[in-house]
Amino acid sequence: MKKVADPQQVTCDNCTTANATGYCKDCSKFLCQKCMDVHKMWAPIAHHQLTSLDEVAASDVSSTSQLLAPAKQEAPLICPIPSHDEPLKIYCETCDSVICRDCTVRTHKDHEYDLVSTSYTKHCLELEGSLNPVKGEIEALKKVLSALAEREGEIRERGKGVLEEIRKMVEEMMNVLQIYSLMKKVADPEQVTCDNCTTANATGYCKDCSQFLCTECISTHKKWALFANHQLTSLDEVTASDVSSTSQLLAPAKKEATLTCSVPGHDDSLRYYCDTCDESICRDCIMLAHKDHKYNLIADSYTKHKEALEKSLNPVKEKIEGLKKFSPDGKFVSQFGTYGSGPVQFNRSEVFTSDSVFVRKFGSRGSNIDQFHYPTGLKFNKDGFLYVCDFYNNRVVVY
Repeated sequence: MKKVADPQQVTCDNCTTANATGYCKDCSKFLCQKCMDVHKMWAPIAHHQLTSLDEVAASDVSSTSQLLAPAKQEAPLICPIPSHDEPLKIYCETCDSVICRDCTVRTHKDHEYDLVSTSYTKHCLELEGSLNPVKGEIEALKKVLSALAEREGEIRERGKGVLEEIRKMVEEMMNVLQIYSLMKKVADPEQVTCDNCTTANATGYCKDCSQFLCTECISTHKKWALFANHQLTSLDEVTASDVSSTSQLLAPAKKEATLTCSVPGHDDSLRYYCDTCDESICRDCIMLAHKDHKYNLIADSYTKHKEALEKSLNPVKEKIEGLKKFSPDGKFVSQFGTYGSGPVQFNRSEVFTSDSVFVRKFGSRGSNIDQFHYPTGLKFNKDGFLYVCDFYNNRVVVY
């Protein structure tokens, strides 16, 4: 660093006459421009790290120390032949092996060889030339692979569709076999026993449970809220039907998809209702977060809350005054009718004359078309259409 403080005074360490213009980190020598050009031309030293002296002089102390620091020398490979203490710097094309200078004089005298660096460059160029045709093939193969991947995706999607069709077909076949087995069983109703108590003769069939039941078990079935919505069929009705109708009566009921608990790790269905938290829960929820709460099966809770709601509505029903009759000038004339489903009781739409004489009725209690649940208002528009306010079905029906 002291030496380069005045670059004009630094001479070439190689020719020792001209002023130095650069520095070789591998040789640790200052070189003039001519020696630097020769340095770059000679293959054995062409890879050396050369630095301009102007760059060294313009750098700060830290950068200068890095630029002048000797290059890390890799340990050369020495010829393994005894007495050949030379590095392996030559490549023999004839023997396809790396050799030293002593080897060229003795065992490789008439062979074709060159410096390792020169041979490396030559073989790299040859390899790149031989790879050019392959590169074109690689691009073509990439396109083929892309097309295959796309086709594979289509086949997988089609495969999923085929598997779903097969699953449905198998389910349908199993249902047909089950119905056929049941039809053979009901051919002699006297021999059909209850699948529940296994003692009494069956008098009916539950489509949801796929079981034949006796009279007592059917009665119990209807009382339990959990089974109250099951589809029950009389065995007499089954035996009196033709083949097509019998297969429909005995066909398993379609199961609705159950709601699964949304709590992570709870893969059970929501079959319980927690009165404490006012939410639906699963069996895992009962053991973990709702242990000391009030809960019950959703079906039983539904029945309980429905009865409580109807009970709370009874005082309101008793206050329903029926129909009121007014004169054209708006004066009250009379009223008649109460809440209910009997004569002159309203849970449907009824037609009367101006003298309050019953003409006809339409509708019944329910939520289907032409059914009402607490109709609270009727009005004709200018075009003669009748508007009925169906209170608990949350709708207005137009006739």
